[in-house]
Amino acid sequence: MKLFKPNEKYTKIAVYAILTLLACILFFLLCINAKTFFAATVTFLTAIKSIFYGIIFALLIYPLVHSYQRALKTLVFKRKERKRLTEGLAIGGAYLTVIIVVFVFAFSIAPVISSDVTNFSNEVGPKITNYIEKMQNYKSQNEYFEIIYNKVAEVVNFKNFLEIIDPKTIFSIITSIMSELYNIIIGLIISIYLIISRKQFANIFGKLFMAIFSKKRTRKITVLLNKLYSNCTEYLSSRMISSLYIACLCYAICWIIKMPFYSLIALLVFLGNLVPVFGPTVVTMVCALFMLIYKTGSPDWYYTVLLIAVIVAVQLFDSIFIEKTMLSRRLRPNIGVTIVLVIISFLIAGIIGTLICIPVYATLYSEFRNKFSKILKNRDKETIKSGDDNNNADGKTV
Repeated sequence: MKLFKPNEKYTKIAVYAILTLLACILFFLLCINAKTFFAATVTFLTAIKSIFYGIIFALLIYPLVHSYQRALKTLVFKRKERKRLTEGLAIGGAYLTVIIVVFVFAFSIAPVISSDVTNFSNEVGPKITNYIEKMQNYKSQNEYFEIIYNKVAEVVNFKNFLEIIDPKTIFSIITSIMSELYNIIIGLIISIYLIISRKQFANIFGKLFMAIFSKKRTRKITVLLNKLYSNCTEYLSSRMISSLYIACLCYAICWIIKMPFYSLIALLVFLGNLVPVFGPTVVTMVCALFMLIYKTGSPDWYYTVLLIAVIVAVQLFDSIFIEKTMLSRRLRPNIGVTIVLVIISFLIAGIIGTLICIPVYATLYSEFRNKFSKILKNRDKETIKSGDDNNNADGKTV
């Protein structure tokens, strides 16, 4: 009696059968009760939130681990290679760096930012409410202004905005963030396990791809995913570091010239610089508008112009010097392409889309360029070969 020996063919059939069965079950549940199904899906995703945090932390921290590994191999273990010890020290150093940065932010930077946010909401909030009431009164008197006001109100909900800058709302946001601390800590622990076992997971997913696709296509998918991951990590890490540089520079300049709410301005500059083109523009407009409202009726009205000059100068320094130094050429498309990519990605995937649109574009562009260059080379070879065949045929005829 022959025993059943699983091979690539049967594994592929089994994977397709399981996927088809799961798709049928999901469709059946969706048809029975869509509301209950979506509620159960949300509950399930909430329950495994720590795993998502772990995956995100592992993707963000692994480049730091890799840089520590290279440094240890070059400086410490140059003569004798010790893989396990190097990997353990690199992982420990990376997570120690993350913990130090988090503690510094929590105990030195966060209190200053929260104080500025509270002062801003107490001082600027009533002025914004007063301006909105004046605009609503003027809206009833002017028909054209009413049309413009209604269009703006569709985009910006003034009521929700006033609720956001209220101190009670800010406190509730901070409380909700602290309630996520448990999931974040579990996510950090999971990320350590993912980084240590990354080769095992790579082998598992490699076998899964081999079961679904052919060997040639699996190799292409693996190369594409590796390229996408390297582009994403390089772009996001460089973007965050450059944003941190210009935020510190903006903080120092605003502190020297005694600009009000300087820590809040630096935080907005840091967050805005993460989104290409539109982020810095929106941050500049918002900061200038709030400063103009804050300084209304004050002889220090020129602070608004000074703030715009500081933010624009810092952004120019970033685009001319820091970005060109830290980012490779493939991750710096021209301004027209960047604007189109940011708009399309924001409409499709929101803020997350704007963060990853450049590395995704760079990966796909390089793949298409390599594909088309191979096609053109093959056509040139065919043209040369056909020309040689015609010459040989002419020679035989003569």
